[in-house]
Amino acid sequence: MRIRPYLATPSPAALRPRNIGKTLKLLALSVTLYLTLHSSSIAHAHQPFFEDEDTSVDSPMFVVDPSISTALYGTIDRAGDVDYFAFTALENSRVLVAITIPAIEGQKDFSPTMAVAGPGLPKASLSKSVHLGEHNAHGAIEIRPTPPRFFFEPFSRTSYWSRQREYIQIPRTATYMVAVWHDSKDAVGRYVLVVGEREVRGGDPQFASKIDAYWKPVVPTVRDQTPMPLWLRFLSWVKEFAPSSW
Repeated sequence: MRIRPYLATPSPAALRPRNIGKTLKLLALSVTLYLTLHSSSIAHAHQPFFEDEDTSVDSPMFVVDPSISTALYGTIDRAGDVDYFAFTALENSRVLVAITIPAIEGQKDFSPTMAVAGPGLPKASLSKSVHLGEHNAHGAIEIRPTPPRFFFEPFSRTSYWSRQREYIQIPRTATYMVAVWHDSKDAVGRYVLVVGEREVRGGDPQFASKIDAYWKPVVPTVRDQTPMPLWLRFLSWVKEFAPSSW
């Protein structure tokens, strides 16, 4: 009795040059199709931007469309540093805000807090280091960090720890402010603020070159520790304690 093998030996005809040519063409077509699908998924990832200059409440980084997934690469680089961002949203829309921490050495425990402030939001008591300007008159939602969850991001080919993530129900059509800070005055580190979730191609065209410089531990910015001259300290004391009629 003849037993049929699971893998039959190729016939000589299958190894003819013209058949090999057809096989190579089919293989090339398969590779092209895979790369097309793969590159398409990469193209429609979040839009990355960097905090090239330190932000302030008077000069925040502005997110043009909060429905589009935008990744804002920021840095807490000194004690008491607070970064500010802003976006304009429509009434009854839901805006995703989240923070992820780049998997840089020493950053697993880095856990900044963020708050979204604007008209119609509930009243909240935020850190004294957060100054929201005209938004101080409005309410705010504070979003504290959650335990880190590690993940790999295929767009940038980098890894992160996911921290807080929340949808904000927008009560009125207006501009809303986002503040990011760390409750520990001495903590410094890198973070990514994510606003929006709809994936659209775009972002900083120099992302590939900037990410290498960004992906390093933060060296804290040290303020000048030179002792104040005695005469200047005396004048400062007089200014602070002297009667207002002087």
